[in-house]
Amino acid sequence: MSESRLTLFKPRTFARELIIAEDKAAYFRETLQQGREQMEQAFKQGLPVADIIKSYVKLMDFLLCQAYTLFALSKQLNLCLIAVGGYGRSELFPYSDIDLLVLTTDQLSSEKNLEKFICLLWDMGLEVGHSVRTLEECALQAKKDCTVFTNILENRYLAGHRPLHRSLLKLLKPGVLYTSQEFFENKVHEQEQRYEKYERTAYHLEPNIKKGPGGLRDIHVITWISKFHFGGIDLSSMLEHRFINQSEYKLLTQGQNFLCHIRFALHLAAKKREDRLLFDFQIHLAESFHYVDKPHVKGIELFMRDYFRHIKGLRSLNDLLLQLFREMIIGGDRPSKIKEIDENFLIHDDYLAIRSGTIFKHQPETLLTLFVLLSQHPEIKGVRAKTIRSIRRYRHLVNEDYRNQPKHQRLFLEIFKQKINIAPNLQRMVRYGILENYLPEFARVVGQMQYDLYHIYTVDQHTIFLIRNLCLFRETKNTDPLCHTIMLGLPNPEVLLIAAFYHDIGKGSGQDHSLYGAQLVEHFSERHNLSQSNKQLASWLVQNHLLMSQVAQRKDINDPDIVNEFARKLVHPIYLEYLYLLTVADIKATNPALWNSWRDSLLKQLYHTTKRALPRIHDNPISKREIIHELQQQAMQRLIQQGIGKNQFITLWDTFSDDYFLRESEKDIAHHTALILSRKNTETPLLSIRNDHSKGGTEVFIHTKELDNLFANCVITLDRLGLNILEASINTSTEGYSLDTYIVLDQKDKPLTDKELITRAHKLVLKQLNHLETHPSLKKRRLPRQLKHFELRTEVNFETNRHGTQLQIIALDRPGLLARIAKAFNQLSIKVSHAKIFTHGERAEDIFYITNENEQPLDNTEQQKALEKVILDNIKS
Repeated sequence: MSESRLTLFKPRTFARELIIAEDKAAYFRETLQQGREQMEQAFKQGLPVADIIKSYVKLMDFLLCQAYTLFALSKQLNLCLIAVGGYGRSELFPYSDIDLLVLTTDQLSSEKNLEKFICLLWDMGLEVGHSVRTLEECALQAKKDCTVFTNILENRYLAGHRPLHRSLLKLLKPGVLYTSQEFFENKVHEQEQRYEKYERTAYHLEPNIKKGPGGLRDIHVITWISKFHFGGIDLSSMLEHRFINQSEYKLLTQGQNFLCHIRFALHLAAKKREDRLLFDFQIHLAESFHYVDKPHVKGIELFMRDYFRHIKGLRSLNDLLLQLFREMIIGGDRPSKIKEIDENFLIHDDYLAIRSGTIFKHQPETLLTLFVLLSQHPEIKGVRAKTIRSIRRYRHLVNEDYRNQPKHQRLFLEIFKQKINIAPNLQRMVRYGILENYLPEFARVVGQMQYDLYHIYTVDQHTIFLIRNLCLFRETKNTDPLCHTIMLGLPNPEVLLIAAFYHDIGKGSGQDHSLYGAQLVEHFSERHNLSQSNKQLASWLVQNHLLMSQVAQRKDINDPDIVNEFARKLVHPIYLEYLYLLTVADIKATNPALWNSWRDSLLKQLYHTTKRALPRIHDNPISKREIIHELQQQAMQRLIQQGIGKNQFITLWDTFSDDYFLRESEKDIAHHTALILSRKNTETPLLSIRNDHSKGGTEVFIHTKELDNLFANCVITLDRLGLNILEASINTSTEGYSLDTYIVLDQKDKPLTDKELITRAHKLVLKQLNHLETHPSLKKRRLPRQLKHFELRTEVNFETNRHGTQLQIIALDRPGLLARIAKAFNQLSIKVSHAKIFTHGERAEDIFYITNENEQPLDNTEQQKALEKVILDNIKS
């Protein structure tokens, strides 16, 4: 189907039928709906989206002009109907807003026909954004708000008094309301604000294809500035005026067509205006664009990879063209400031520039020298447009022969050895296409996403963010004092950065990404002549980059045996320093929402206990009894300082289990002991809720007589309050009292600060403790929108030793999951001594240390199967 054959309306037929139509609004609405149905059919048949959009704009223009005439508005000399905004630039998608300006010569206190016209548009089912203004009002609003000016700048005459439209065009010329420089600076500022809103990256799970960095708005910004300053109206006019070259024009139009294709399909799928690539539509769009699953990679991931690679190219061009505008508009009329650097480079008005347009051709090593200089000169704001174009022109020289030359290898390593700006320059290297040429293994993960809720960035963006986090540890103490101290003490920080660069590079290979990444970094180390010890360190870090987080979050790190086992895996004590930094930075770079005070405290605890264990790890390892004795001595000093007699707390401590002392800090032991000893009535439950806990969350501490359903009832009550339980420690004294500690966070993953919520929690939990014979009901909640798109088979795994049974449950992280599991424990009289709750995006991995009602391990297969069945039934219910 060609453009000429796509006719969405027949003017004569419409005019004839409109005259006899009894319900004229219904006829307009039916014509619009028929046009949309024809558009959708044309889209499914493969007609270019650009052609469909042109036909839709023609339909819309026709309907609006017919409606305007219907109410005799076209006869009024004081009115002019003008399309503005996206509609003004003839960019109209199936459910786009219709932006209109009704220009008038005087104030309209009441114009009934105009009101009827607007009402008809709404009755047609259009989302109309309209304003009625005089020229003076347009000037006033446009001067006050540059976004209003930009909206009016994109205008097309539709109907009415043409001289009014011509007067508006005069108002929009440079120098009337804005100079070219003022307009340029406004648009750049707006883009910066928009980038900040999206964390300066478009690599999100559900990106906005219009407003995200690299999206359609980046193209709009370029065309707005071009139109205002040069009078061009689209990309082709920029090519005609030689503002962009043929290669750039091709990339811009390809990118624009790709995004428009997706946006068009997105509107049709959502049946409304929608610019976010939500999970609700991603699989549908991938399938409709014929992306299919391949070995080791899903079709949806291939679709999103293509999307991310297109926006990477568009953002790179936006960066280049804005810099070109900056030089022409701002720098064109003032003397240049030149600062010499060397025989190849200089700083031109605060931007790095090459002296000769062929320097990269004749001295290809300067393609890497440029990025070293950017780090060595923090006063440089960026790169001149001519230099960026030259990089793009000669980046193909970075090939296998280039990679094998020692001088280039030394320069590349030099980038990682700089003190500042490492991450921004790696980001530039990605944007300019240098990094993926120098390291082909990195090219494979550019734009690669993982279809889950845990990894919210693509692999390449996550890697850059990880390196940024590590550099921030070095640059500022405020980010993390412990990490700052460790980072400053590292003998070879560049090895850590190289390991960070390779830690996830093996993803999507079909192999264990840690092992494959370790092989790749070994090859890199050999090629770049790293010492044997640094090669071994980098390889070990990549292979074991998940080790510390797995131990901290899934193991009982209060157990010295677990800590000693972890310590033995460290080849050298210095490995702990590197691994801790890599682990913290990795979690923060994976998903900012993952990092909370609880994870922070767990990793710090494992770091400090391991550091203490390392000197004795191979000879007389630290024992449980030694740790308990030390904790008691430290807690004793705190209690004595509070005026509490030694005999009192020693007698009480004799009733506590060893596990209690191992799982609490000396500060928490002292706090709990003081609370218990201060009680006047030991028959009533003791409840304390406080934020000052060593594990980083809010502590809910309970001391009461032991009852079988205590754990389940407490968990269900806390769940009903909307609190997230991260860890639970259940201990029983020899006198039959339960000492239970729950570490919780609020729904924002923060310790509780809302006094009203704390008071309510105290009241409800205490009420439940006083009525344990009644079982609280599970609170029903809707499954979050994003989770609906993931299927995860629930796994129940048992591991039994002489101490008890470790139960691991892997399931979809649905609301109330822990409460349902606790209910299952209660049904079969299962006792819980410790629990760790770990969320991995849509995936929950919960660990429980359990025994049967006789406090014996569940080593019987029938007992395990019975518990598994009840757990599965509860989760499904």
